[in-house]
Parts: sequence; C-alpha cells; structure tokens
Amino acid sequence: MNTDKKLFLLDVDNIQGYIFDTNKLRTIIGASWIIDHINAADDGNTLELLKKNGFGSTIDDIRKHKDFIYSSGGNTKIIFDSFEKAQKFETAITYAYARYEIPVTTYIQTVDDTDFINKTLIPAETALAQKKYSKAFEMDIPASPYFKICELCGKRYASEKSRKSVVCNICKVRYDKGGKKTRLFPDYTFVTNMEKMRLRSDMVALVVMDGNRIGEKIAGLDSIEKLQEFAAALESIIKDAFDLSLDRTFPDEKSACSFGSIRPLIMGGDDLCFIIDAANALNFVNTFTQEIAGQSQNQNGPFGRQGVQFSTGILFAKRNYPFNFAYRIAHSLLRSAKRYSREHKDCSAVDFHFLLTSSGDEIEKVRENEYRYGDHFLTAKPYLASELDSLRTAAVNLRLLSKNKIKSMRKILRLGRYQSTVELLKYAIRMDQAERKKYRDLLNSFGWRKHKGEHFWRTRLLDLAELTDMVRR
Repeated sequence: MNTDKKLFLLDVDNIQGYIFDTNKLRTIIGASWIIDHINAADDGNTLELLKKNGFGSTIDDIRKHKDFIYSSGGNTKIIFDSFEKAQKFETAITYAYARYEIPVTTYIQTVDDTDFINKTLIPAETALAQKKYSKAFEMDIPASPYFKICELCGKRYASEKSRKSVVCNICKVRYDKGGKKTRLFPDYTFVTNMEKMRLRSDMVALVVMDGNRIGEKIAGLDSIEKLQEFAAALESIIKDAFDLSLDRTFPDEKSACSFGSIRPLIMGGDDLCFIIDAANALNFVNTFTQEIAGQSQNQNGPFGRQGVQFSTGILFAKRNYPFNFAYRIAHSLLRSAKRYSREHKDCSAVDFHFLLTSSGDEIEKVRENEYRYGDHFLTAKPYLASELDSLRTAAVNLRLLSKNKIKSMRKILRLGRYQSTVELLKYAIRMDQAERKKYRDLLNSFGWRKHKGEHFWRTRLLDLAELTDMVRR
C-alpha cells in the first residue's frame, strides 16, 4: 500500500440542473460548454493546472501520464504523489468552477496499489457519493421589490441589462459562451437558436442517453492502465459513432460541416443529450447505438464481449416547449429504458413519448393516467433498440390508412381489445387485396397481446400511430 500517493476525485453536483435551469437554448449550450471546457478542454483549467503540477509540458504528455486517469463529463480522477499536491489542486480547480457558480464535490483517498480498483477507486467513489448527497440544499434567494431577478434562470439577482431582458452575470457569461465550438467537433457548426433549426415539422426530439452498467464494467478492471484505456477508448468510440451517425442521417449537412437539424447539448463520458429534428430521431439513435455496440464489442477489449450498450429516452414535443420541463420528462424516459434494459440482459433500450399536452409530469405518472385502462395498456414501450427498424417500417406501412383514421385509433383502442379489434377491422372493408393483407398483418403483429407472467394486455398499434408522422419513408 502506497501511503504517499493520493487519488483525487471531483464530481459536478447536479450537472443537468445547472445546464437546464433556463429555457434559452444558447444559454443551455453555454452552460454545458463551460463545464466541459473546465473539465476536459486542452486549454481548460484541469489540464492547465496539471501542466503546472509537472504532469507534462504538452497536453498530449498530460493525457498519457501514468497518473492521469480521466477528466470529462463533469468527472475527474487523478493521482498525485502527495497529499499537499492533491489539496493544492483541489483548491484551485474548485475555485475555477466556483467562478461560474458550479457546485462540485471533491474527495482525496490514499492509494492502495495492491488492488487499485477495489481498494482505492471504489471506496473513494462511495465516499464521494456520500459526501455529495449529504450536502445541504441551496436556499432560494430572497425576493425583493428593489432588485430584479434574472429572466433566464430565475434564481439570481439580475446584473446585466440588454434590449430584450435583464439577466444575472452568470447567465450572461453562459449566453456568450454558447457561441463557442463544440470540443469534440471543432470543425462543425451547430445552431444556437431554436428558431433557426431545420425541422420537417414543428416537432423536435430531446434525446437523453446513458451507458448501461459502466460502473460495473470499471469495477471489473484490474489495473490503472486498463482504467485509462477504458476511459480514452469510450470517448473515442462515442465521438466516432456520433460522427458516423451524422454522416448517415444528415449527409448534406455533414458535407457542409454545418448542422441545422441536430444540436449536441451534453457530450461527456457516457452521458449524452441532444436535440434533433423529430422525424430523424429514431433513425439517428438506432444508427448510433448499433455503431457504438459494433465498435466496442471485443472479448479481449476493455468493454468485453457485449461492448457498450446505451439506454435512451426520447421526448417528442413542440419546438417551443420549455427545456427544463422537457429534460425532466426525457430523463424519466431514460430511467424507464434503463429498467427495461436490465430486464433484457443490458441490451440497448429506448423509451419515447409524444407530448400532446402542456403537462410536465414524468413518464411513470403519464403512463398510469393516460395509457392504462383497467387491465389494458395502450402502449408496449419501452423497446429494445434492435426493434426500432421494424417499428419504423410498420409505422410507414400504417400510412395506408388516412390521417383521420390513424388519428381515430387513439379513441378506438380505448374501447378494449374486443371492440377495438372489430372497429379496426372495418377499415379493411374497402381496401384491395394487397392492402388488406398488409393491414391485417399489422393488426396481428402489433395488436393486443398479454405476455407470459404479465397481468396487462398491451398493444403496439398506438405506438405505430404516434410514429407515422415522425418516420421517413
């Protein structure tokens, strides 16, 4: 056991809450950029401070240093050769985050190099989590008739005035940083204004993704070197897969290096969040998850035979729906997808929802109130990512019905499995033989089912009906 070396851990508190505490897209982008810049950029505070601590004279030297483990996605893991150096770095980096009022939690652990993962890293992460969640909640600032509150975040006193609004200094800085290039894709231009997004309809999709059981994969490693390899490979694979998905989904925009149909919001570690044209969301997610799995599946590699599988929550909503509410619903969809993934051997899973009202309820409550009727559920969500292609194809085939008939399916399915089946079969009366066969195949394949061990009858027809306007032919 090495009692001189110290492992330093840092974790940004409630990173999503900091990024999504406003509804202005550019300010959200700027908040995400600030965290990523401090945490992972070549000229950011973390790497610059490590250069001063003798980790190397160049950024490449620092990233390859034997004691530099990981710094991205709001998380930092570094080994110092003394407690004094670790403490000095802790003070400096905490101040760098505090300048933007970004709360962080840090922890310093003595290194036991006889079994670094189990005797140092895991106990340190446990202690960090306990320290993080035992913090007192931040109190709201007191209201005062003599001071205006920031119109963007609604949390701090306004200090800056523009033609259109009054904002706090933090939101002004975040707005200004929103025009910066994305670290992983510095050669690409993405829009920072929702009104300038290139959408096929008035609908946009907010996508939230997270890797499955990444912590358990890390716990299965047996050395610092493998942990370093794991972290570097994961970011590289995610970057390459995202880039390839851009090429396959938006080839014209990719060739121009300018994107109006998609906007990354968070890209760090295995956490991703982006907004995308609703009609392309499922196609992009399917391509991305398949590519990630394909690149990472290697029995002898750091990710094992199964590779990296992702769970995804997708919220389809009007482009002007408030981001802070949208993210909360999308994150509840991610939770649902992760639960489903665990039930299916950690395969990539996707849950999605079409927001047709102004409700901001999380998906568990929405499904119970709007999709359940006695022992009937009007949805079969979530789905495995591998099912998305067949689902999209079926949604396209359902277009043999008129829009009015598709729209009426929501009402008809509420009649129950017997009466709804009779009513839906009536639609086939005036179809020709080929159309009638295709339509009846859809009803047989996606109609009411009760799976073994379940108490509920479920149908996928409403899922198809919701998707008909959101998938490409």
